[in-house]
Amino acid sequence: MPKANTIRAVIFVMIILGFMFGVIQLFLLRFEAGDVYPAYSTLRSDPLGSRAFFRGLENLRSTSVQRNYRQLDNLEFKESTTFFHIGTAVFDSESVAAKWVEAIDRLTASGGRLVLTFLPVEKKPAAWRMSTCSRPHGDDSDDSDAESPEDSDGAGTSPDRQIEPSEHPAGSPISENNSHCVALTELWGLVLTFAEKPATEAARKNHEALDADFIGLPQKISWHTALYFDRLDSNWRVIYTAEGRPVIVERSYGNGSLVLSADSFYMSNEALRSERLPRLLAWAVGQNSQIIFDETHLGIRKQPGVLSLIKKYRFQWFIFAI
Repeated sequence: MPKANTIRAVIFVMIILGFMFGVIQLFLLRFEAGDVYPAYSTLRSDPLGSRAFFRGLENLRSTSVQRNYRQLDNLEFKESTTFFHIGTAVFDSESVAAKWVEAIDRLTASGGRLVLTFLPVEKKPAAWRMSTCSRPHGDDSDDSDAESPEDSDGAGTSPDRQIEPSEHPAGSPISENNSHCVALTELWGLVLTFAEKPATEAARKNHEALDADFIGLPQKISWHTALYFDRLDSNWRVIYTAEGRPVIVERSYGNGSLVLSADSFYMSNEALRSERLPRLLAWAVGQNSQIIFDETHLGIRKQPGVLSLIKKYRFQWFIFAI
């Protein structure tokens, strides 16, 4: 009898170990593919991600490529920085969080370049123009959601930090609750609007005087969204149009520049495999050597780990004594 009980115990332990091994392998496969992260995250290696674009730039010796996991409020941008905001959820251009605009102003004031691309949409979102952020009336010093200054050094990862997908919807840093709002119509001179159905193709806009980089862009690219830009002021230069509507535009802003694209597909892993557009991607990067891909607008933020807290509060000897 004791021998039979021992055999049962061994079999039970082996089953538990096998189950745990299978669960661990499942999680490893999920995180390796990156499909636990939102679409167009540079942490995803499946067709919906943009890791291939990130890795391609990372392999260039002349560039420094990083990911940003911290709120933009506290970021200090270096000169010659291109800041990618890929896969941004469509937001109300009349109700944009003032803190987000201030961060972009710091980027362009240092000569940086913002590349803002949107998630493809088939039609006008049901919650369009239902932002909860408020217009300033006097006091606009709401800093309750700002991070600690010592976490404002920018991008990158470390062993004692955890990168976790957030439950907040993509695009929340732009139209954020309880934040003062500004209108991009007044600041940037354009509005976001929608066609009745998505376009299937975008064509390069022909200009009388073309820059060398502009001439090398492909004449036509596939397109997958109903979003386009309207009421552009004279500072904007239309790069691509879909059915005659501006969908990729560029302008000088401050000491830097802004690039807005209504679609993000051509930066995805799938596009780099089946419809590679290297000249268009190189044009988006510009001449800057510092490149940052933002992940916070996708809900991915850096959370302090146990080791970082132990180091911060100098508990090393306390832990050693225990």
